[in-house]
Amino acid sequence: MKNAHLQYIIKWFDKDTASYFTKNKSKVIKALNQLEDWIDDASDLTQSTIKTKLNSLLRSAGVPSTYSLSIADAIARTITWLIL
Repeated sequence: MKNAHLQYIIKWFDKDTASYFTKNKSKVIKALNQLEDWIDDASDLTQSTIKTKLNSLLRSAGVPSTYSLSIADAIARTITWLIL
């Protein structure tokens, strides 16, 4: 974790929490790495769910299946990229 990022995070802490955080960065980094893995999994699940739902809605709106899945996939990828 870079010092600039660390300083941004620490500014939100009280003095005691900032001290603990600084001394135990390795624990925080381990947790952040696990969070990153979870976010990757959540992103895949979110993208798949959005794609499936949107494809269904597009089909209901009269978009042929030839196009609906490609459209749903592109939009789902974009939404996932923007929010996650």
